[in-house]
Amino acid sequence: MIATPGATKLDRLGPEDVQILKREAGVIRGHTCKLLLLEPAAGRPLPTLAQLREHIAARLGAAPRLRQRLVLTPLRVARPVWLDDPQFDVARHVTRIETTTPVSPDELELIVGRVMTQQLDRTHPLWHLDVIEQLDDGSMALIWRLHHCLADGNTTIRLGASVLWSEQPDRPPPELRAWTPAAVPGTMRLLALGLAARAQRSRRDRQLKPPRRLGLHDSRQIVRRELSRGARVTRLAHRIGDGRSVAFAHAPLDDCRRARKAIDP
Repeated sequence: MIATPGATKLDRLGPEDVQILKREAGVIRGHTCKLLLLEPAAGRPLPTLAQLREHIAARLGAAPRLRQRLVLTPLRVARPVWLDDPQFDVARHVTRIETTTPVSPDELELIVGRVMTQQLDRTHPLWHLDVIEQLDDGSMALIWRLHHCLADGNTTIRLGASVLWSEQPDRPPPELRAWTPAAVPGTMRLLALGLAARAQRSRRDRQLKPPRRLGLHDSRQIVRRELSRGARVTRLAHRIGDGRSVAFAHAPLDDCRRARKAIDP
């Protein structure tokens, strides 16, 4: 939902996602990272940076969340809301990583690790696509970061199918159309709607049964446990530092599909 100043309801961030935002500080990052490798096929050259931007811009109508930013409710009386970014520019979100020579697999791992440490700009939509134009095998790499409060794993796949790749490659591409952001409610309007949402939430919480309240409490505890500096150290989980190490594994797609069906038929 995209709200206008006259609307009575805004699209607010969920409580679990608010917890993730609160825990994102220092070396903690709340975004996910997807790496896509593009190979030239059938004599078609790889896209240029300008072509990638145009390709994505033409498809953003199918993924409106990618043109929305988080706006805080005045006095924090309610959770943040999703509103159109009036300064949205696809060129800000799709940028080139400058390299002097084609990038090797080892160098790619270092670059992805470095990119993972960079926090997304909260004043604009919470995603970024870094482009490495040439790997040493002739392919191209796209490093796609999306904040977890914007999309979970399944939503990320749907967004990718909407703006990056096509499940119907023979379908003609959409035309690039002008986009006008919805008007942003003023401060007093945001405050009034926030107070109304807070009152509604208070009434709803009073009506909830204890098990549901415990469920919300447990979800917050999970976020704190996984993202806090005091998270328990195990052989597989250590204190989070400033750096990120990345390693790639290869597996046939058909094997991955069979594994998925075995877990979730």
